[in-house]
Amino acid sequence: MNIVLIGFMGSGKTTIGKELALQKGFKLIDTDEMIEKEQNISIKEIFSSKGEAYFRELEKQAIQKLQALDNHIVSVGGGAVMYHNNLDVLKGIGITVFLDAPIEKILENLKGKFRPLVGDTIEEEKLKELLRSRYSTYKKADVTIHTANLSIQQTVNEIIKALSL
Repeated sequence: MNIVLIGFMGSGKTTIGKELALQKGFKLIDTDEMIEKEQNISIKEIFSSKGEAYFRELEKQAIQKLQALDNHIVSVGGGAVMYHNNLDVLKGIGITVFLDAPIEKILENLKGKFRPLVGDTIEEEKLKELLRSRYSTYKKADVTIHTANLSIQQTVNEIIKALSL
């Protein structure tokens, strides 16, 4: 069985994925890290030199490669589910879990971090608009975990409980 974590940038997918993998004896695959390793270049550099469309194609290819996995936690970039038929492919890979974090938590998690679609300066309104445009797609996940007042451990516990792990 695989668990696929989806959600907006800064929602904690990689952080939660690491802890969940550790506790349940799964391996973690972060598609952004996978792409950076394969391309030998950062996501930031891919976006700036080749553009978003090129990155989304790499992301699609990375997701396609995950179809034979077992006992993995997969963390995908925030926009992955919006392109191609990635959400359908991800649902075929494992149980999809939407980490539904409030904008305040996302803003806190993104402080001081670069994100390709928003750059170094995070504008709250731009972020809210992007989240709104993706929310209905995120909600198509098999399970939604509302992380508003949850610690990392509490979020992991909610996933374990929801999936009867």
